[in-house]
Formats: sequence, structure tokens, C-alpha cells
Amino acid sequence: MKTSSLTTGLLAAVFACVAAAAPGSAPVANPSLDYPGGGQVRVIVKLRGAGATRGSRLVVDDPDVASLASRTGVPLRQSRRIESRLRVLELGVLAAPGSIEPALEALRADPTVQYAELDRRRYAHAIPNDTLFPGQWYLQNAPAAPSAVDAVSAWDISTGGTGVVIAVLDTGVRYEHPDLALAGAGGRLLPGFDFVSERKLANDNDGWDLDASDPGDWVTDNEVSSLPFDGCQASGSTWHGTRVSGIIAARSNNARGVAGLAWQGWILPVRVLGKCGGYDSDIVAG
Repeated sequence: MKTSSLTTGLLAAVFACVAAAAPGSAPVANPSLDYPGGGQVRVIVKLRGAGATRGSRLVVDDPDVASLASRTGVPLRQSRRIESRLRVLELGVLAAPGSIEPALEALRADPTVQYAELDRRRYAHAIPNDTLFPGQWYLQNAPAAPSAVDAVSAWDISTGGTGVVIAVLDTGVRYEHPDLALAGAGGRLLPGFDFVSERKLANDNDGWDLDASDPGDWVTDNEVSSLPFDGCQASGSTWHGTRVSGIIAARSNNARGVAGLAWQGWILPVRVLGKCGGYDSDIVAG
């Protein structure tokens, strides 16, 4: 079984986990028109008619707004003027849940109003400050290098949740990696399990055990001429499980290394691949 096939299935599961996770630290605008607990609401109102005066300034006594409030029954408080017919107004009282949409409808129905929209608060993308993130093209959706994962937009919705545990079936992991590390040391890694049963493939001189660390999966020129490495190619260690774990949940927004898809998730390393791959039976067991 090739690691690429395993990784494809793994990443499909990862995307589902991230999508279902609780909202992360990235602030997002409330998608509803109403604030669940009530609150102060700002409205942009464009009045009909030509206007040439521009500039943002406080308007203390605006007869147009006072007249609008009287006709519609919507309590409006003076805020500021963008130009002569464009106002940023506040509802005069704290808006109760369920009251914002009716207020907007009343304003829009007035013949002197061209449009009335919520003055929504917007936030910057939750882009991490990890030093190597600019090179992670596969997490971005830049026009010059579009990728299948637009993580920058996804992070505005969620950066993952601490209740999500993602099992990575791969070559194991380097627990000492600074962008991963054990959960007890402030990292992302939980104690895992090693399911590689063939000792020569495991490269750690034992079979199943509680140590999911990756000792390396290199294959030497001498090994490719003997079992169980016949048909394999000589190569250095891939550290594939560490790489995949980093893509999924590397410690992010910490001004170092790479960024992971889920900033707050946990990785459960399940070692099922060793030197020159692994057996289906070990993968199924894992």
C-alpha cells in the first residue's frame, strides 16, 4: 500500500474534522442580522437626492434624520456623515433580539431612503505569523498558485477545537519536533501506538509497542538486495508522518516554523508504516 493513498484518505478525514470543529480564536462577524443578547447597532443610510458635500463629521442636529426617525418610528441617534446624503447612524436604544430586521425594513420603506444596511464590523483574515507560512502554498489560494485548500478563508470560520483528536496513520512522528511536541509540554502530540509488526521494517528492533516515534525509514543500497526489502529503492528517511502531522496540526501563530490546518487540535500518532512501507494487516490493526 502506497503512502500517497493512505495520505489521501487521511486528509479527507482531516478536512471533515476541521470543518466540524468549534469556532477558533479568529473573530468573525455575526452572520445573523440580530445579536442574540441585544446590543448597539450602527446603520448606514443613504438618503435620496444629490449631495456634493463630503467628509466624515459628527452631525449634532440633522433635520433629515430626525424627520426619518419620526416617520418610521425607528429611534435613531446621530452619528456621523460620510457625505451630504450618506449617514452612519445608531439605533437610539439597545436593540433587542429580533428587532433589527424590522427596523431596517421600516427604513428601507421610507420614500426618502435609497438604501439602509447594517454597518457590519469586519475582521482581518486569521493569517498566522509563522515564519515559513508564506511558503506553504498548499494552504493558500493565491491567484498565482491556487490550491485545493483555501485555509486562509477557512480560518476565519474556525481554527479547530481542543476537543478534536485526529489519528494520523503513517510512519510515526518525531516527538521532539518544535512545531509538534507532546501535549504535556504545550504541544500537539498525544501518546500513540506502533503497529509495525515486522522488526526489520519497524527499524526499532521490536514489534507492536506504545512508542509511536519515527526512528527513520531509510533503505540502504545493501538492504535492497535482501528480504524484506527486495523491490525497494535505496533512499533516505522521509519523516512522512511528521510532515503530515505538521500539515494537519502544527503549532500555529507562534512566529516559527509552519502553520497547521487545525491550530488547536490534537494529533494521535499511529505508526503503521516503516522502512519501505507497511503491511495491510498492520494498517488495518492501526
